[in-house]
Amino acid sequence: MSVRWLTLKRSRATLAALLLVGLTQLEAHSAELPSFAQVRAAHQVSEAWLYDRNGEVLDTLHLDPNAYRLPWIPLRALSPAMRHALLVSEDKRFYQHGGVDWRAFVGAAWENLVYDTHRGASTLTMQLAGLLDPALAWSPGGRSYTQKWDQIKAARDLEKTWSKAEILEAYLNKVNFRGQLAGINAAAEGLFNTTPLKLNKAEASILSALLRGPNARPAVVAERACGVAHQLSAPRPSCASVRKLADTRLAQRAQLNWPIQLAPDIAHQYLLAPGERIQVSLDAKLQRLAQTTLNSALDSLKSPLPVAGEALILNNQTGEILASVSRSATPGTINLTSVPHAPGAMLQPFLYGLALEQGELSAASVLDDAALGVNSDAPQPGWLARDPALTHWASLRYALAQSLKGAAARTVLQVGIDNYTNQLQDFGLESTHTVQPDAPTVTLTQLTNAYRALANGGLLKPTSLRVGGTPNEASRVMPASVAAILTQILADRQAAPDTQPRPRDFAAVKAVNLWQSKRQLAHRVF
Repeated sequence: MSVRWLTLKRSRATLAALLLVGLTQLEAHSAELPSFAQVRAAHQVSEAWLYDRNGEVLDTLHLDPNAYRLPWIPLRALSPAMRHALLVSEDKRFYQHGGVDWRAFVGAAWENLVYDTHRGASTLTMQLAGLLDPALAWSPGGRSYTQKWDQIKAARDLEKTWSKAEILEAYLNKVNFRGQLAGINAAAEGLFNTTPLKLNKAEASILSALLRGPNARPAVVAERACGVAHQLSAPRPSCASVRKLADTRLAQRAQLNWPIQLAPDIAHQYLLAPGERIQVSLDAKLQRLAQTTLNSALDSLKSPLPVAGEALILNNQTGEILASVSRSATPGTINLTSVPHAPGAMLQPFLYGLALEQGELSAASVLDDAALGVNSDAPQPGWLARDPALTHWASLRYALAQSLKGAAARTVLQVGIDNYTNQLQDFGLESTHTVQPDAPTVTLTQLTNAYRALANGGLLKPTSLRVGGTPNEASRVMPASVAAILTQILADRQAAPDTQPRPRDFAAVKAVNLWQSKRQLAHRVF
């Protein structure tokens, strides 16, 4: 009797003994598996979403470093092609067995013992049991005989309390397909940029083949996928088309890339945990418009150096932030609307408003725009200095509209530095430093909200990303009569600088010429 025959005889005896022990101990496994409802309720996505005021997605963040896992997909949202390919590939007798396909199990065990083929025979129900119970999970070293029998028992228990549809649905939402793509929703999006409902036969064949080896080489997956596709109903995809698709899609890193990123800075500020769905006051349409307008304005400068800019749109009545965009000179997710900048002449309306309120000036006052003397003992804010060669008198209306620095410098001295500082603070603005005139002190959000107070008749209310704004009561920071004079001057097309375009409708605008690298840049706040 040959050694091979003795080995085969012993293998048969071992297989028979294992089946006998297993069948007599099927009731020994007592681990309690969760219900379908519990599994679905415990599903945790890896992403978080930021929505605009109308429910449109503004941004999506991936916040789970271990997996890409999208919302749970019901079985009705799965394409027939994917369901067919899954059963053909993994469990042909799924609807006939009670959790264990004994015919396939015995055949696989025999082949493994005799031919050392490493063939598996786990049904979808058995695989799901391994996904639900960590003690039954597959490991690189394989499962022990005890784990295998426990897996069989768990599968039989699942079939007693779960429907076939629930088993399929849970399996497809929990199984890993490739890399960090967990679940059919993430796999369809990450590999084919589609939804589970739209998966075609070629895509379904590749996804089903991945279940046998999620991280196998593309050529190996393509070969297996061809075998799956061959078993599908006609018309079926050709093996050549399946190979080409597998080579194209599996050659790149498996991950999700979200094309919609309208507010990345705000998304990083508000979205902190996977699964969060936060709604803010932004309007997606206005956000796109603001971003397009800002990019167009910056690109039109044709500067050889990197340029940055920002845009903000507020609801005058509620203080809701409807759009907030910026483009930095360096890549990042920082919103420049909250970064301090040197305000320059943008603060002049609040200066002249204080002078009007104190009675020091009127709208008809004539101001001396001559530069302050260099040897003057009076403080001379550097940001108010002007070219000494430009000396003339001007009305308050003209001085404000034209941002005349000499007139503004004298007005600061007239109302008092401390009083002016307090005025700016009342409007939510930091005071302008007289020693370091170029130090950034005011953000666009602060400045825009201060102009909003002028438009609201001198009433200041906080800005907010909350839909509806904040419940805070408005505080009066300027008499309504003074605010009305200022907004009328700022909206006067006749008094505005000729080089600055004016809006067609009423708007209180402060236009300032900024100089950078000897290029004239237009900066407007509405």
